[in-house]
Amino acid sequence: MAAGRLGPLLLLLLAAAACRGYDDSGTCEPIQLSLCKDLGYNRTRLPPNTDIQDAERQTLSFSSLIQYKCSSRLNFFLCAVYAPMCTEKVNVLIGPCRTLCESVKDRCHPIMSKLGFDWPEALNCSQFPVENKGSNMCMEGPPETAPHRLPVPHQLPVPRYSVPHHGLRPSYHGPPRALPASPCQHFVRPNFYYYVNRTGRCARACNADVAFSQEHKQFADKWVAFLAIPCLASTLFTVVTFLLDSAHFRYPERAIVFLSLCYSLTSAGHVLRLAAGRQAVSCEIEPQYNVPVLIQQGLGNAHCVIMFVLLYYFGTASSLWWVMLTVTWFLAAGLRWSHERIQQKSTYFHLLAWGLPALKTAAILVLQAVDADELTGSCYVGNQDLQTLLGFVLIPAFVYLVAGISFLLAGFRAIFRERGQAVRSRSVERLEMLTMRIGIFGVIYTVPATCVLAALLYEYTSREQWLTQLDVHPNVEILMLKIFMTLIVGIIGGLWMASLQPCQVWRRSLQRFQKRPVPPYLERVPTSCPHHHHSGSLEPATRPARHHSRRPRDAWRPGGETQV
Repeated sequence: MAAGRLGPLLLLLLAAAACRGYDDSGTCEPIQLSLCKDLGYNRTRLPPNTDIQDAERQTLSFSSLIQYKCSSRLNFFLCAVYAPMCTEKVNVLIGPCRTLCESVKDRCHPIMSKLGFDWPEALNCSQFPVENKGSNMCMEGPPETAPHRLPVPHQLPVPRYSVPHHGLRPSYHGPPRALPASPCQHFVRPNFYYYVNRTGRCARACNADVAFSQEHKQFADKWVAFLAIPCLASTLFTVVTFLLDSAHFRYPERAIVFLSLCYSLTSAGHVLRLAAGRQAVSCEIEPQYNVPVLIQQGLGNAHCVIMFVLLYYFGTASSLWWVMLTVTWFLAAGLRWSHERIQQKSTYFHLLAWGLPALKTAAILVLQAVDADELTGSCYVGNQDLQTLLGFVLIPAFVYLVAGISFLLAGFRAIFRERGQAVRSRSVERLEMLTMRIGIFGVIYTVPATCVLAALLYEYTSREQWLTQLDVHPNVEILMLKIFMTLIVGIIGGLWMASLQPCQVWRRSLQRFQKRPVPPYLERVPTSCPHHHHSGSLEPATRPARHHSRRPRDAWRPGGETQV
């Protein structure tokens, strides 16, 4: 009898202990989940044996369904489940109401069922309170604003719906039904990605701050402008000086002019990006979702294609012209080739320095490997694909650097070996001084090239960790150093040109366009030929006619020789 009376009481105590074990498992704390901001409440309580990173992964696992926007209340509903409202006034967590769950299910379940998936049992709406009344407190959420029915996509990556083994009510207990994982789930912030069916890749949202903050992007824009504009001005000065007196520049210094030309067009590409705007260059509308995403295959964006050609083609050509500089310098300094002999081989220099970048650029366009960079908003190759970064950027940069350094070392070895063996004239010493200055310029180039190569290697080895691990962040200083070293060579080229006293070239060129003064004896020459004979001295204007009226006898005979 007593046992029969104690039975219901014992069951009541066990149920209360079960509920108390969840409700009193900690104090309220601020919501730190990236998906659950600006909800109308800002405090929650994590269950025992659950850290913030685990909760973050749980909420972000629904990112694909959120991006499809089947319901505007889906985000709030998920946050109410994974980060229920916590207040010090009550000892229970306040989760979603049943009406909120049914509204979300009514809109999102048809999308899932058309794709062959059921509504997760762990999100069964029957476990939530019917309404916010009395002790059964719950949140009804904001009103629905999305269209009631959306077209069903051909394929939607459905995430793994994994609800913790705790719950707002005892009926939450039990393992959920596991669904296939989202292809974008391995990223730290999968809610910023859109899975594109036609490419089979995850496209990053256009303005999403995935690896870099807005402060980093704004500083990168200012940093690029601070370097690109002086680089453009400096290299244009070098190119225009060469055009004014091209005969004055011989190999190997002529290679510096072509290198400056490449840097002028490279810096023009950066200026184009700054003028057009970040979104106009680096983003495009993805038709599958009708939202702007960061470009992965940039052939559909004219701004992106133009910037890619300017940066990659002329950037690669600048590296090859540096190699040509070291080659011609080695021929002049090490092998003592004359300018005329080097000039005879210049066709091969141009063929290699302009032809190889053209082939690589065409290959990238055919492969549709042009993509955009999140930090700078520029279009290049390998910004989102490590394989293209390795094949088209990293390995070629290493090969060019090793080749150039090899010719520099061979040239300096030949110079130092010959210095102590022969007596040199003053003209030879002056020529060697100019040759040494060109060689020093080639050596200075190796410092930025080495830094850029190291930064590329850092990107190649660390980028995947930035995007997939919460505790790993990119070193922005290294990336800013890469931008600096990429453009500083063009500025150095202008300074090197200024050291050659180009004022004389500009002065001679300007004198061609100035009106020269007329000699005093020509001022008396009449402007028209008179019809009567003039008396007095013979005017200079009549001399050419008298001179040409007499033809030297036997001055030149066809088939013969000139008679002296």
